[in-house]
Amino acid sequence: MLQYKMRKGKGDDRMHVFKRKFQTLDELVKLTEGYFAECDRVEYAKDDDGKLQIYKGVPVKTKEQTPYSLTEYALHIGIGDRNRLHKYIEGRVKMGNSPEEMKVMQEYLEYARFRIVGYAEKRLFDKDGVTGAKFFLASNADSWSDKSLVENTHKIINVTLMDSDIDLLESTADDLKDDFLLDDFESDGDFDNGQDNN
Repeated sequence: MLQYKMRKGKGDDRMHVFKRKFQTLDELVKLTEGYFAECDRVEYAKDDDGKLQIYKGVPVKTKEQTPYSLTEYALHIGIGDRNRLHKYIEGRVKMGNSPEEMKVMQEYLEYARFRIVGYAEKRLFDKDGVTGAKFFLASNADSWSDKSLVENTHKIINVTLMDSDIDLLESTADDLKDDFLLDDFESDGDFDNGQDNN
């Protein structure tokens, strides 16, 4: 059951403060392994005699494997959400009884995060999960991005032109425009050179 405290207030003034379910590394390991075991658990239907029910040669499942999720993991260990999980991993939230234990706990949380990212990477090769896995990895995994995204960078360059430079640019632009139009008409065969071809 999720444990949290509610600060008194109205609307957006109310804030959930999640109670961390672990204080030691051993507790963190037990919670983490329990989370992954629950996600990986698959249940099968059984008949009254306790034998597996089979349909078309395959056992009937009553519970499929649950996908790993950073937010669900954070909720399971009592942190709250994936943003707070990242704060714990970065060491911005104190945990453990000593700096050494805190460092080990940070590494263990990072291990759990890598395990969840690894699960998403495996889904890239699964026809049913590829789109969700790509979105998850682009949003949550370091060094992953969707290559179809275009990153725009704008640079402002200040240029001071003299009157002679402006005249030169205008004459060059006119020459290029004339050359372009001339080439275009010649390639189409529509160029009228002023001679009557009759």
